[in-house]
Amino acid sequence: MSDSNIHDKLVEVIENEDAPNYVKVIAVAIIETRKELCYLKKLNKWQIGLIVSLLLTTIAATIR
Repeated sequence: MSDSNIHDKLVEVIENEDAPNYVKVIAVAIIETRKELCYLKKLNKWQIGLIVSLLLTTIAATIR
C-alpha cells in the first residue's frame, strides 16, 4: 500500500459518520505522526542530536 493510499484510507475513516469517535481520534493521530516522521527524515544527524539535547536539557531543568 502506498503512502497516498494509507492517507486516503485514514481520511475516509475520519469522514465516516458511523466510525466511533475514538477511531477517528486515532486516525488523526496517525496522520499527524506520519507528518512528523516525514519531517524527521529530512533532518541531518547533527540536527536530530541538537533537538534531543535541547529536549533533555528542558526535561532536566523541569525536574530540578
